[in-house]
Amino acid sequence: CNYEVTRAAAPDFIVRKFEGKYLKESDAGAIIELGKKMDSVLIGPGLGEHEESISTVVRILNELHIPTVLDASGMLALKEIKKFPLQQPVVVTPHNNEFQHLVDRDVLVKEDDPKSVILLRSLSMDLHINVLLKSAVDFVSSDEGLVEKNLTGNAGMTVGGSGDVLAGVVASFMAQGLEGFDAARCAAFVVGRAGDLLFKEKGVCYTASEIAEMVGVAVNKL
Repeated sequence: CNYEVTRAAAPDFIVRKFEGKYLKESDAGAIIELGKKMDSVLIGPGLGEHEESISTVVRILNELHIPTVLDASGMLALKEIKKFPLQQPVVVTPHNNEFQHLVDRDVLVKEDDPKSVILLRSLSMDLHINVLLKSAVDFVSSDEGLVEKNLTGNAGMTVGGSGDVLAGVVASFMAQGLEGFDAARCAAFVVGRAGDLLFKEKGVCYTASEIAEMVGVAVNKL
């Protein structure tokens, strides 16, 4: 249902239309074949939580072995996968509520709470995935147990869609050859830097689309 809207709003995007209102098992084969021509894949933004959609993501993860970013509802597939590690590098990009759902605990990851940081590290190591935990201070954990934090960004970045931009930049860096951990921490810094540049111009009154447009400027200023 978003096909024509997307084509009209962003004519430089290449868009593929599928039947129905949600991702279905019958769509998986075509997506996997398309994916074989790609350098990375991002799954999750706008996906929804329909049971068949999540099972379709599981199939894609099991059969499409290219660098993968899971965001939003795409991360629900991790609870349905029977065997880890997956064959491809994976980055997940949860906010705090999504992280709590992944670990089934009511916990807030903070630097002054070592147990919460250990929990974050354990999730990465147990599933062999890289985690970019979005918060006022971002935490990035590697599948080998490294944990770093990112301090760029500001309150304006809580605007809807900013997480989609971040996940897209992670996928872009992975497509360019960065390992998952490096792609995640570079993306966190660059997207936060883009938000900080916008903050100087507009305060917190900016949109996710403006963050995306500012990413190139942020990279150029490094």
